[in-house]
Amino acid sequence: MESPTDLPAPIAKLLGWFQENVERLEKAYAEMGHQVEQVNRELDQRNAELSNALAEQSLMRNRLSCLLESLHDGVVMVDVHERIVMFNARAGSILGIAPDDALMRKLPDLFGHSALLTPMAEALRENGHESHLEIRWTRHEHEVPLRVSTAAVRDPSGRQLGAVATFSDLTDLKSMERELVQNRTLAALGEMAATVAHEIRNPLGGIGGFAGLLARDIPENDPRHRLVDRIQEGVGSLNRIVTNLLNYTRRLDLTPRDLELTEWILELEEWLGMEAEGLSAGTIDISCHHQGPSAASFDAEKIRQVLLNLSRNAMQAMPEGGHLRVTSLREPDRLVLSVEDTGSGIPDEELGRIFDPFFTTKENGTGLGLAIVKKIVEFHGGNIRAESEPGKGTRFTIHLPQTGTWQES
Repeated sequence: MESPTDLPAPIAKLLGWFQENVERLEKAYAEMGHQVEQVNRELDQRNAELSNALAEQSLMRNRLSCLLESLHDGVVMVDVHERIVMFNARAGSILGIAPDDALMRKLPDLFGHSALLTPMAEALRENGHESHLEIRWTRHEHEVPLRVSTAAVRDPSGRQLGAVATFSDLTDLKSMERELVQNRTLAALGEMAATVAHEIRNPLGGIGGFAGLLARDIPENDPRHRLVDRIQEGVGSLNRIVTNLLNYTRRLDLTPRDLELTEWILELEEWLGMEAEGLSAGTIDISCHHQGPSAASFDAEKIRQVLLNLSRNAMQAMPEGGHLRVTSLREPDRLVLSVEDTGSGIPDEELGRIFDPFFTTKENGTGLGLAIVKKIVEFHGGNIRAESEPGKGTRFTIHLPQTGTWQES
């Protein structure tokens, strides 16, 4: 092959140009390779940063989710189109709605005409403001008091993203408030009871004594003897009211002891048999029985008083006869006592007040019988619940804590 110097000038010039361009392309290719490597390095760095950012966002979402699920309050968030985009488990528990059934549903579809709809809808308005209020929410056919706070949700630029509502169940708080009021009432009654006992019982004793003398001196066939009987009945009624008031306001001194429940419940059945006489014109079928281990500990006299009081009320609610069932069930950490009748029942509007002092539906009742029952149970560290269906009967259930040795029977 001829050397470039041996080639004709035009070809040599063309060949030189070709070699020069090849060298330039090689240099450009090498430079492009360096740039590609640089871009790949930057891309790898950006991918790593993006991956870290995504991992951090995922971690933050998980933390937020855990935080929301750990809150004692319910949290519901909607977007600007009124779609529910956040609904934590506590919200489901309080409202009685499964979170999966709530997400992405429209606000009006889920809450209808409930009291929760209005404050959330107002928070979605252009100038939506915060609100704090108490509402009543119906859960499984029972009303639940809720404290609700609502606010608009905005991004850093001020653009509205939706609205959020937080709410909490006030049932326990309302119960504590009622107990506080009741305790204050008890304190006032305690001071009054001492005065009442002194100021009323002494004159009552005198009236009763003189009425007894009159009854002795007036023949039984004399019409005035009936008036004296009425005086003595009135004195006895007033004396019972004062006694019940003192029993309700004074502190109880419990003397718990270990008991054999099977024997104790049979003794109670004998007491109830004697109590049934005169309380109903019809026949009352009484049954008492115990289930589970027979060992328990409580103040036998006080709890017998509780069951007798409940049973008397049950018998009076069955004027034409019926069934009275008293049961005891020993569980590992508590004793469950129940008194159930087939009587007239208690109307719903009265059921929530039956344990209030001085609330009574009986013509000559003092309204302290069930209040004393509740006090005795609570002094044992227990609780009592009433369930009733008008026309079908009533059931009282008592839970008494037990810390003694548990043995399966």
